[in-house]
Amino acid sequence: MKKQEKHHLKEDPFISFMEKFFHFVHDNLRQIAIGATIAVLLVLLILSVLVIRSAGVTRSNRLFAAAVKIKNNTVLTTAEKVERLSKLGKQRGIAAVAQLYIAQAYCLEQNWPKAEEVVKSFSGSHIIYLNSAQQILLADIYTAMEKRAEAEKVLQSLLNDNQNTLGNDFLLLKLAKLKTDENQTESAKTYLNQLIADFPDSNHLNEAQTLLTSLENS
Repeated sequence: MKKQEKHHLKEDPFISFMEKFFHFVHDNLRQIAIGATIAVLLVLLILSVLVIRSAGVTRSNRLFAAAVKIKNNTVLTTAEKVERLSKLGKQRGIAAVAQLYIAQAYCLEQNWPKAEEVVKSFSGSHIIYLNSAQQILLADIYTAMEKRAEAEKVLQSLLNDNQNTLGNDFLLLKLAKLKTDENQTESAKTYLNQLIADFPDSNHLNEAQTLLTSLENS
């Protein structure tokens, strides 16, 4: 790795990655199927966790490699993947990752009830970014199941959580889109106006303004 790259990782090993990651998910959420979105989300998320771990890097990489191998195995059934990931998840340092991969396995076959069950049983992590990602994944699962009220509750909870790592502008835009899909135009406009007023430098500003204009002209 180049010295410049090493220096960047020391200065900002995770926050910069997560910012780019959530922007990617946001920009592509409407272009690709939700299952594929979740797959990308989890792959990038777990890679980011490994980037910031300074202790036990070799062990973490070995466990992560094992989890990826299971996830990418095209021969294994979902049940077999779940069984192997569950066993792997009993080892220290990989439990939260294994749970999210298990949820992903169910998402990819659109078994939303099982995906919901796994995500809701998430035991939590000392890495707050994983906890926030678990919540946004749950909101996406609810959206796929057309449980929009539940999705809104999760997003609102994240919005009110001072420890959320997603960025409130990102959450406001997701809420606005959710309300737009429900044909609740006024609520959507309220979220968009809040985003525009509170986050004038947001990377989501242009999209928010475009959506707001569209709603006002409809």
